[in-house]
Amino acid sequence: MGKFINHEAASAFLNSIDDPIVQSLVRFAYQTTLMTDAVVEGEFDLLYFLRIMEEFLRDRERLAKALMGDFTEEDKTGWGS
Repeated sequence: MGKFINHEAASAFLNSIDDPIVQSLVRFAYQTTLMTDAVVEGEFDLLYFLRIMEEFLRDRERLAKALMGDFTEEDKTGWGS
């Protein structure tokens, strides 16, 4: 059985996200992760997870394309830049 690590740093990072929509979506992912029945294998770095979620969710144009099924290989180039 694994464990969550960097819980306090993840919480501080979450509170530092300045975009309220992105913060709300990242908070949802964070809370869902903590409440899931899935078993964690090894250590799960919550801070790393929230940073990745924030990077993914802040690019609204690419996110919208992905949600609409229009995400192409070309769109993947430069993800997170």
